[in-house]
Amino acid sequence: MHMLSLPLSLLLLSTTARAELVVVTSHESPISQLSRAQLAEVFSGRTRIVNGHAITPVEYENADRERFYQQVLGRSPSQMRTIWAKLLFTGDGQPPRVFGSYAEARSQLLADRGLITYIDSKQLGPGLKVIFP
Repeated sequence: MHMLSLPLSLLLLSTTARAELVVVTSHESPISQLSRAQLAEVFSGRTRIVNGHAITPVEYENADRERFYQQVLGRSPSQMRTIWAKLLFTGDGQPPRVFGSYAEARSQLLADRGLITYIDSKQLGPGLKVIFP
């Protein structure tokens, strides 16, 4: 019984150690909040304007991409690739720009108030504001 409780406690620890995903933008952005539906429209390239303001999603190389797609957008990575392929083919848009690191994406967010991305809430720092949830 002692052997079974250790793996269970490790599993609980690993799931509680993961912070929630939040969508952020520059603190200077006029956008204060987005709904899940609005995020799905923005990240799937169907809209570039929210509440009268231009908005551009960006991503960075991280392990949370699949979790964001599934938990927030309700789509799998393959579904998102299909959506972007259609946008590219029709010339109606393109997928979010992908940066090599969080630091690079963060510096771009701070420089351009129209950009948004998702991060683990543990990474939230000065100059950024949470717009979802």
